[in-house]
Amino acid sequence: MDVSFKRTDFWRKLAYIGAFSIAIEITQFIFAIGRTDINDVITNTLGGLIGLLLYRLSDKYVDNEKLDKTIIVTGAILLIILLLLRTLVFRVSYHSGSSVHHG
Repeated sequence: MDVSFKRTDFWRKLAYIGAFSIAIEITQFIFAIGRTDINDVITNTLGGLIGLLLYRLSDKYVDNEKLDKTIIVTGAILLIILLLLRTLVFRVSYHSGSSVHHG
């Protein structure tokens, strides 16, 4: 399997993006994390479509290797920033939905 998906056709790439989004939503449902919503699947897949189209367009004007490295570095930096924000700024406490009031 080609890890970079360079040889995978456009529609198969889009199907992988849609399947990954569905898997994330199912995981959210199973573990009761966040909200499970079909709109998320649709918007994530649409975002993937736009990303694939932009990549295809930029591929004509930018060197493949430089473009791939830029995407990887930018993605890694964004992931680190999001993880830091999640752990240091936006602390979320998970609690059960049932609350008992005594009084």
